[in-house]
Amino acid sequence: MKDLLASIAEGVIGYSDMNGPYFDLIYNTADYEWMAICFLSIPLVVLFIFYRVIDPAIGKRWHYILTMTIHFVLVSVASYFILREGSLLEEFLNYTPENSTLSNPNAFALSVGAVMGLCGLIISFFPYTFLLKSFASTNNRKNPF
Repeated sequence: MKDLLASIAEGVIGYSDMNGPYFDLIYNTADYEWMAICFLSIPLVVLFIFYRVIDPAIGKRWHYILTMTIHFVLVSVASYFILREGSLLEEFLNYTPENSTLSNPNAFALSVGAVMGLCGLIISFFPYTFLLKSFASTNNRKNPF
């Protein structure tokens, strides 16, 4: 899982001299594992709440879009704080734009958080939605989303 997330993040953001040391730092710590736990568990919880607790009969599409937006934001923010408080903490504290040859660690963490949010959307849209709606929902069982 660590290699898969690393290759996705490096492929989307791009591995370069300016952010390569950040990718190496994340890879050598357990941050990719924590981000994987976040983007696998947060969508499961959010979609379970959507299909079991809310289970809308009217306005299904808008409720689903709102649920997916909330879930994207939660995964992105969780990934950002995992990086900020984990492997990139020292980089955040010591970064000065004048003296650094590296990219801004804040922008880098936001980029990785957004990529993890998109990964969470893909995971939640395909397997989780189809699995959860079949047994957890009464109003959305035959709904395509």
